[in-house]
This record gives sequence, structure tokens and C-alpha cells, in this order.
Amino acid sequence: MGASLRLPRSRGQTARRRRHGRQGPLKDVVDIVTLAPIRIARTKSTENRLGKFQRGVGYKYTKSIYAQDWFDSGPERDLANILNATKEIAYWIRLQQNDLPILWHGSGREYNPDFIAIEDDDTHWIIEVKKDNEMTSADVQGKREAAIRWVQHVNTDEKVTETWRYLLLSETNVKTAKGSWTALKGFGE
Repeated sequence: MGASLRLPRSRGQTARRRRHGRQGPLKDVVDIVTLAPIRIARTKSTENRLGKFQRGVGYKYTKSIYAQDWFDSGPERDLANILNATKEIAYWIRLQQNDLPILWHGSGREYNPDFIAIEDDDTHWIIEVKKDNEMTSADVQGKREAAIRWVQHVNTDEKVTETWRYLLLSETNVKTAKGSWTALKGFGE
């Protein structure tokens, strides 16, 4: 696609929180970084986004900022298919490790969400897809709370001009939505 994304990132927060071992406030830690469409492609790729899911294979999309995207699970790939087919989505990003690290535990552990989707109205969505049996785990709920805090913080930062939202989806949510972005957003409310 060739687009890039200005991304608020709390880079200073991680080192500071690791030193002090606590959550603490997020004040004055937002930097704006740019995710650009440079990523090493997978040797095996496919344009068949609807066939049997293959882990580690590069899938090609028209609305992704990258030439290829790969996924950890079938539901992640299914979500990418929905995002790519939704007319309200301008473009989306399959995040990889350290693209958007969010501190989620006092011990300095970082949460790396799965996706960012950008709607035509410039609403930016951080999206996470989990297995049904993981949805109520302490880790998933802790990451959810950390992401919600991150969204609240960046939405009040004067350097951030777009609106950010967070969406946690189960594999059943993705199946039940039957390709509808509106239905997916409804699961988060």
C-alpha cells in the first residue's frame, strides 16, 4: 500500500517503570513515531486469503501498509480479511513485536497488540484477538486494562490529533460477526 502511520508510543515509560517497578502515571512519556511499510517478506506467500490458514505464510492484502502480513492464528487472519473488505477502513496494520509496546504489569512486561485499523473518519483502533478460553484469563484482562489506560492517555495528549479506541475480540466474536466491522465494534461496547 505504501502508507505510513504516525503512532503515539510510550517509549520512555518502559525503562522508567522497570527501574521503579510500578505502574505510575503516563505523564510526559508519549512520543510520536512513524511505522513505515518496510518489513522483510516471508519466503512463502499467497494471495489466497480465504483458504486454509497457514501459520508463517505471508498473505497479501490491498489495505495493509505492508506488502505481506503473517498471523499467529486463523482468527487473526480472518479479522484481517474483514478489515481489508470493510469500506470504512482506510488501511490497517498487523503489528509485530515492539511496534506498539504497552506496559501492562508492574514488573515491566510489555503487551504487543495484534492490529491497528484506521477508519475513514481517522478513528484508530487497537485490536486484539484471543482464543475463547483465554478471554477471562488474568493476563488477557490485565493487557486489556493496560490498553484502555493507554488509549485514554493518548486521547488526552496534545501531540495526538486522532481518536484512539481499543477492541478485544474472541475467536467466536470474529466468526459471529460474519464479515461485519460494525458487528465487531459492537462486541467491544
